[in-house]
Amino acid sequence: MEQILPVGSVVGVQEKKLMLLGAALKELEGALVLSYYAVPYPRGFVTVDSLGFISARAIDTVYARGYEDPVGTRYLEGITELYRELEGKKMQEAEQILSQAGQWFGGETEKLRREKAGEGR
Repeated sequence: MEQILPVGSVVGVQEKKLMLLGAALKELEGALVLSYYAVPYPRGFVTVDSLGFISARAIDTVYARGYEDPVGTRYLEGITELYRELEGKKMQEAEQILSQAGQWFGGETEKLRREKAGEGR
């Protein structure tokens, strides 16, 4: 698995352009696979029907990466590492790991925000 793309990235899937709203693991045939929530580009989210879910493997092209800063980059590095560990596992196997990781990511993200705020003083 490559590093997870940031929110706002524009990708190509079967000759359609989509903007990514976030990454998630989806259970497919009993195993977890990296997927993204996506909306049509350039229209974006108009109604709930415009929201889709695509497998990362379906992405043919990355046209543009979404906004990235140190907090976001660190988050993506961590979540990519976690998803690598979980990909291919059954949901029951992943539940405990996800619970522990959620607590860690929340703390790390807040710590980075505090550090960044301190730099601006």
